[in-house]
Amino acid sequence: MATQCAALKPVATPVYLVTAMAVMPNGARRVVQQEMAETPTGTLPGGMFAVGAGCGPPTPLNLAGNAKTGSFNSSTETTPANPPTNQASSGGDVGSNGGISLGGTSTGVNGNISTNLPGTVGTCPANGVSKSGSPTYTGITGNAPVYTPPVPPLPSPLPPQTTPPFYKNVTLAPGAYGNVTFKGTVTLTGGTVANPAIYNINSLTLNGSATLVITGPVVINLAGQPNVSPVLDMTGGNFSNTTFLPSDFVINYGGSGAMTVTGGTNAFAVINAPNSAITMKGGSNFYGQILGKTIDDQGGTNFYWDKSLVSPPPNTNPLYEISLRELSY
Repeated sequence: MATQCAALKPVATPVYLVTAMAVMPNGARRVVQQEMAETPTGTLPGGMFAVGAGCGPPTPLNLAGNAKTGSFNSSTETTPANPPTNQASSGGDVGSNGGISLGGTSTGVNGNISTNLPGTVGTCPANGVSKSGSPTYTGITGNAPVYTPPVPPLPSPLPPQTTPPFYKNVTLAPGAYGNVTFKGTVTLTGGTVANPAIYNINSLTLNGSATLVITGPVVINLAGQPNVSPVLDMTGGNFSNTTFLPSDFVINYGGSGAMTVTGGTNAFAVINAPNSAITMKGGSNFYGQILGKTIDDQGGTNFYWDKSLVSPPPNTNPLYEISLRELSY
């Protein structure tokens, strides 16, 4: 039922009817009923989406450096490939709950731009999109509903907050790790789609031209305790998802620490960090989906949205009471 509700447009959530009866020692009885539901999360307006509101600084979504967007659908490829066999210079939708800045001579959003501000070009906040140079885009949807995604919970159990010696040229087993640094080639062996390999990590740094290799379904849950920033820093390396499926490499983070993400030869991933300031570097291609509080892609990283990921993430919002009544019994 929850899956069917999530497929509705607009997205809906089930309403649960809870009935409780209390019996006192003297035999008296009382029956109450509650109706409860989760707040719907809505439908993700774009594959690269900044949850932040207003104009900044920083601007919630900043695209420059001749970056371009597009799309593909990994679920309809006969055999996943790099580049995807159905890659297109269209459908590369992006968005923000606030302002969006476009810059550069050939930066291009080959898709729709969604903003909670007015769908016009000019100065924020009277206009949702500002631009410099001659960037292009397909269209703008203004005054869009605010998209509030569920925030990933802290990893459970929490990983250690210690800083061990760096890992280099090793295959790392699933488990809990502290503030780790990868050098050389570090491989995370994936599990299955139903049971991905889980890595609970406090913070992760790639250094010394490191390459993080993903060989199957892997989920990294970042903790960033206490107040670690950056919680993810790929400046000194890159990652390679050899399955070419973004859903096989998911990074979850619910905190506010910064993240720096680089692309690579096989940069297929899903980044779910709605409270984080994300900086894209490397000037290559990124395939999948990115959710952050702010997203800064001024380094020219091209983004291709995997349309197989369009369905909203699992709803983790708490149930709230809609109504309460007492029944005659």
